[in-house]
Amino acid sequence: LKVKGSAITPLLWAHWKEATEAVKLFTSRGAQLSNGDLEGLQRLRDLARRNQPVPEPDPASVAEKEQEASEKESSGGPSKEAENAAGAAQATVGQAPDPDILK
Repeated sequence: LKVKGSAITPLLWAHWKEATEAVKLFTSRGAQLSNGDLEGLQRLRDLARRNQPVPEPDPASVAEKEQEASEKESSGGPSKEAENAAGAAQATVGQAPDPDILK
């Protein structure tokens, strides 16, 4: 199973499709993932993770958060602007890297 150049290998697709039996067969016959395969798998997984549907929030928890926010406002807690800025900063911390940045 020698693939020349930057061709997509059968082992890469077996890993991507989680075909464990095919992965076992390929590796038992000497196939190995190349650095290009590993980079390709990482990019595929990043894109798959980004394209996951965002779960709908539970209406009860949304109402509870709104009530907590109104209680904070009336008690002199942090302003809505401060909370939004903190939330935006936290959202970028766990965000997956953009593969197009390197292009």
